[in-house]
Amino acid sequence: MGVIVYRTGEQLAVPGLGGFHGSHWLRTPSGQLLFTDPDELRTAVENVAGPLADAERLGPMVVCCYCDTPTRDSKIVDTWTSPCDGSVHNTYARRGCDSARGR
Repeated sequence: MGVIVYRTGEQLAVPGLGGFHGSHWLRTPSGQLLFTDPDELRTAVENVAGPLADAERLGPMVVCCYCDTPTRDSKIVDTWTSPCDGSVHNTYARRGCDSARGR
């Protein structure tokens, strides 16, 4: 079936409208259920990202490198190129993030 088991603290690739973004479980699965209830998953995603019906209009989200808050209001604070494949990656900070002051 192509199932991958993730452990606590591991990053999970979550498909977004513009590609894949690293993410962490907000609430670790209990192990009592083999699958996440689709309605609960949708509610959890919409609590963070807003209504899925508006996702394309609202635009992509990134995670602040300082406070781990998902946001659409960010700035690039670092850009680096992967030595493995030459792909370019950006690191983002939420605008006004108190954790970013003095860095």
